[in-house]
Amino acid sequence: MSLRQALERALLASPDIRQGRYGPPIAGTFVQEAEGEFDHLFSFRAATSRASLPSPTSLDELETVTEQRFSGGIGFGQKIRTGATYSLGFQTNDFLTNNRFFVIRPRWTNALTFTFEQPLLRGGWGEYNLSTTHLAEAGEQKAIHLYAGLLNTTLSAVERAYWRLTFARADLAVKVKSVEVARELLRISQRRLEAGAGTRVDVVQADAGLAEREKELILAEAAANDAQDLLRSFLYPFSDAPERELSIIPLDLPRDPREGAEGTLSDRLGQAFEYRPDLLAVKDDLDAAGLQIVRAENELLPRLNFFGSAAVSALEDDFLQSAGNLLDQKYHDWELGLSLEFPLGNIAAEARERRAVLERSRTIAAFETLKNQVVLEMRVAMRQVDTTRRAIYATRRATAAAQAQFDAEVDRVEAEKSTNYRLLQTEQDLSRARSQEALALVAYQVALVDLEESTGTFLMSRGLVAPEPVTNPEPEADEPSE
Repeated sequence: MSLRQALERALLASPDIRQGRYGPPIAGTFVQEAEGEFDHLFSFRAATSRASLPSPTSLDELETVTEQRFSGGIGFGQKIRTGATYSLGFQTNDFLTNNRFFVIRPRWTNALTFTFEQPLLRGGWGEYNLSTTHLAEAGEQKAIHLYAGLLNTTLSAVERAYWRLTFARADLAVKVKSVEVARELLRISQRRLEAGAGTRVDVVQADAGLAEREKELILAEAAANDAQDLLRSFLYPFSDAPERELSIIPLDLPRDPREGAEGTLSDRLGQAFEYRPDLLAVKDDLDAAGLQIVRAENELLPRLNFFGSAAVSALEDDFLQSAGNLLDQKYHDWELGLSLEFPLGNIAAEARERRAVLERSRTIAAFETLKNQVVLEMRVAMRQVDTTRRAIYATRRATAAAQAQFDAEVDRVEAEKSTNYRLLQTEQDLSRARSQEALALVAYQVALVDLEESTGTFLMSRGLVAPEPVTNPEPEADEPSE
C-alpha cells in the first residue's frame, strides 16, 4: 500500500473523520434556526358559542333570551430585519339573538386591520436583530475550521503510523539479517570444533550471540505487529471487517533529505496564521464575542417604540354585504404613537454588557497565547527537520564505518586472529547502526509531517481533498453496530 492510498483510505474510513463530518451541518442548522425568527406567520381562528340567558327586561314577553355568536379571522404577519413587526388581518363576527330590542338580527361585523411596531432604540435595527444569525454563522465557520483541524490532525497521525510501520519492517529486516549471521557463525564454530580447529568457548559464545539476536527479533516482530495494528485502526477500523487481518506492506520508502524543504520560518509562520485551523477557530470566537458586545450594548438602551394601527369595519345583517362595505371605508380608525420603557437600575443589562466585554478580552488573550504557541511549535518543528536531516548523514557514515569494521573482523576471525565474541560485538554494532540509519530516515519524514501539521497545510501539501460534510444521515448510522 502506498502512502497516498493509505491517506485516501483513512479519509473515508477513519471513525474520527466520519464523526467530524457531522459538525458543520449541525452548526448550519443553528443558522437556519436563527433565520426562522423572520419567518412569515399565517393564522386562522374560528369559534362559535351559544348562550341562554334570562330576559333583561319585563317589557319583553320572552322569559329566556338566546344568543348565538360566531367569530373568525385570518391573519398574516412577520418580524422584519429591522426588528419591526407588522400584521394584516381580517375578522368577522356574527351575532344572532331573539331579543326584540336588537334592531339588526342577525348582525355581521367585518373588519380589516393593520398594525405596525418599530423599536427605535433597544431591540431595533438590523445590527441587533441580525446578530443572532451572525452568531450562528460564526459558529458554523468555527465548526468548519474544527473539522479542518480534525482532518489535519488525523491524517498527520496516519502518515506517522505509516512511517512507523516502515521503520518497524526495516528494523525487523535488520534483526532477521543479524539472526542469520549469528546462526551461520554458530554453524561455522560447530564445524571447526568437530574438525578440532576450534574451541567449545567459541561455540558457546556463538550460541549466546544467536539467543540474544533471536530475542531482539521477537521484540522487533512485536513492534512491527503493533505498528501494523495502529495503521489498521485508521484504515480498517471495524472489528467485523475481514480486511483487518490483511498484512499491510508499505510501498513508499523514506525519501532522501533535501536542503531547504522546510522553507523559511517567516514563510511558515505566514502560512500558519493563514491556514492553521485552531487559529481560525479562535478568530471565529473573536467575531462571536464582538457580536455579543453589540447585543449587550443595545440592551442597555431604553425601549422606545413607534407603533401604529389602522382599521376599516362594516356592519350589516348579511356577511357578503358587510364584507362589500369594507371597500367603502365608511367606518375607519387609526392610531400612531410612541411608547417608552426605561428600567430603573438596568442591572441585568449592565451585567451582560460587562460579561461580553470580559469574554472578548479573554478571547483576545487566548488568541495571543495560541499565536505564541504556534511560533514555538514552528521553531521546534523546523529545527527538528534540520536535526533529523543532519542525523541521516551522520548515521550513514556510522553504518559505513560499522560495515567496514565488521568486514575486517570477519577477515580476522577467518585468519584466527580474533574471537567469535569480538565478531559478534562488531556485528551487533553494525545491526544497531543500520537500525539507527533507518530510524533517522523515518524521523526525517515524521519531522516533515509535524511541520505540515503545525503549519495547518497537511492536506494541501499532500494534494488531498477533504470529504464534504454530511448533509443527510447515513442509513447505516441510524443504529450503532454491535
